[in-house]
Order: sequence, then structure tokens, then C-alpha cells
Amino acid sequence: MFLEHKHLLRQKYARDRLPPADYLIPIGKAAKVRQGNDLTIVTWGATVQKSLEAAEQLADDAVSVEVIDLRSLIPWDKEAVSSSVARTSRLLVVHEDVLTSGFGAEGGSLGRGGLFRSSGCADLESRARPTRSSPTNPRSSKLSSRKPTA
Repeated sequence: MFLEHKHLLRQKYARDRLPPADYLIPIGKAAKVRQGNDLTIVTWGATVQKSLEAAEQLADDAVSVEVIDLRSLIPWDKEAVSSSVARTSRLLVVHEDVLTSGFGAEGGSLGRGGLFRSSGCADLESRARPTRSSPTNPRSSKLSSRKPTA
């Protein structure tokens, strides 16, 4: 199954000519969308463009950011991430999921599982939504608006 973020369908930066009929996106193979040396950002979907914009802003401060678009999450390209983080020594996972049990934890497990120790890496961070009920779930919004009972 291949899912595409609905937000991307309306963005000018996402508009492109149709690829040839035989074009395939390799599942499990990330794309390096920006080369950098100081920090690795791992992301996908709608947060790729946001990460590229952040990398441009950091470039103004002489921070060189590599941005990796995972393109698929199962499987995900651990080799591409490991290779980049071994070079930059810093990993920032940017995603729209919640922080608890989100994909950022998967990237963090790679770092804690030996990548950071073996390459001398020091920094790992995830940026995500706070862990709470989804505002689009009518049942959870009713539950969260109830007053506590004594």
C-alpha cells in the first residue's frame, strides 16, 4: 500500500511533470534531497519541504544540513540513515506523528542500538506532535471536554 499526504496534492512545490510510465519509486530506498555535513534530518511526506526550508535557514548560520526523505516506512532505509549520521554525528527525526510511539522512536532506536556509540555521535532529537488524543476524533474530544466527577 502506498499513501500520499493529502496536503502535498495542492502545493506548488509538489507539482511536477508526470514521470515516464516505467518510473518506480523503490520501496525501502531513501532519497538524499540535500547534502550536508553538520546534521542529518530524516523525514518523509509533507515534512520534507518544511525540513528543506529549515535547512536553508540554518545555512544562513553556516550550519550544513543533510535531508533524507525516507519515502517508505516499512521497510525503511536504515543504511542511508546510518551512513549519513555516521558522517554528521547528529540526527533529527522530523514527522507529524505523535512523539510517543511515533516513527521518531524507531530512528532513535537505531541510534541507541549502537550507531551513536560506534561513530562517536552525540545528539539525537525528535520533533513531533505532543502525545494526546486526535482532535479529529469526535469521541475523544467529547471525553476530553467532560468535567471531572468528584
